[in-house]
Amino acid sequence: IPQILWAQRSSPTERMKNIISLCVNTQDISESTLKCTVTDTSLSFRAYAKKYREYAIDLDFYADVIPEAVENHLTSQSLMIVLLKKQMNAQYWPCLHKGGGVLPYVRTDFSGWTWEGDQTD
Repeated sequence: IPQILWAQRSSPTERMKNIISLCVNTQDISESTLKCTVTDTSLSFRAYAKKYREYAIDLDFYADVIPEAVENHLTSQSLMIVLLKKQMNAQYWPCLHKGGGVLPYVRTDFSGWTWEGDQTD
């Protein structure tokens, strides 16, 4: 299971400020093996590194996203995924995944986080 860093922004009025960003830390993924599927409620990720290491994760989101609006960017170190939250709301998600609680491979990306009190619409 790869480590995932996540951050979010929320806005009740601006769709493009209502996002979840994920950084899936993976080393030297072969692009031809990458399978990343996003539905309204989940993320499924599978890939192989050039040294035959498998990365895989299935994650149910805390709330719905818009799968048609997903943006991906693959580098030699990670896969960046930007998701639009379906519900436009000033409130932040309390966690990334539906089950709540802590997942050992998910961490907060403080460099990409916009704090609720710091947001301006």
